[in-house]
Amino acid sequence: MDLDEDRETMGLLGHTHQNGIYKRYVQPFLAELVGTTLFLYVATMSHTISGLSPLAQGFVFVVLVGSLGHISGAHFNPAVTLAALLCGAIRIIPAVTYVGAQVTGAVLGAALCRGSMKNTSYVNISGGALRVYTNESSPHQQQFVVDSGNAVVVEMMLTTLLILCILMTAIDTKGKTLMAPLTIGFAIGAGAFAGSSTTGGAMNPVRAFGPAVAFTTFDDTVWDNHWIYWVGPFSGSILAAIIYRLFLAHDDRRLLFKKIN
Repeated sequence: MDLDEDRETMGLLGHTHQNGIYKRYVQPFLAELVGTTLFLYVATMSHTISGLSPLAQGFVFVVLVGSLGHISGAHFNPAVTLAALLCGAIRIIPAVTYVGAQVTGAVLGAALCRGSMKNTSYVNISGGALRVYTNESSPHQQQFVVDSGNAVVVEMMLTTLLILCILMTAIDTKGKTLMAPLTIGFAIGAGAFAGSSTTGGAMNPVRAFGPAVAFTTFDDTVWDNHWIYWVGPFSGSILAAIIYRLFLAHDDRRLLFKKIN
């Protein structure tokens, strides 16, 4: 997750020397594109198994972070990239390219899900799309009707959990650990389970965006309340970054109490 020092000491699983435009910009872009595509494909396809999608999302994130983390830091989520930017772990130009790769990968992954099943099956799972029901009864017994404000709080708090986990285990100078892929996967699974009855537990704007784009030809109401999946995760990302920078970061990144042991 950490891209500071010109990516010479970047990666979840070790230190890899990176030189040249390809390794600094193109290869990380491709890793984010491929990783986000695969994540969205698994996340949407796993909706065919009732109630187990959070588990699948956690598992695939463990795999993707472990395999692609040494190339791009394995963000696969604009909220993660925002937090990394705020914490000085990535620069603005790579951050922008990362978000472009994530948005594109999300649409590709959701489109591949669409191409992997018949129309009836695809519609039955709503293309793996996430929704918040605020004004009328939910057609799904497992999902409650909530106020938009409640939904924003859910996404904000679950994203805060995820981002703090990433900052403390994959970015923090002292806290980096080989267990980062596992802890991040658990955080995603736990958040998706916790939010399953309200927002679906996206914690990731493109997790909602990609499936919405792919499913909109079948039901354009999928965009109702879609803004929640951007405001909530970005708010959680900012909150987590503030907590980290002010109180929890190691001395090189903590803004307060640097001389207090």
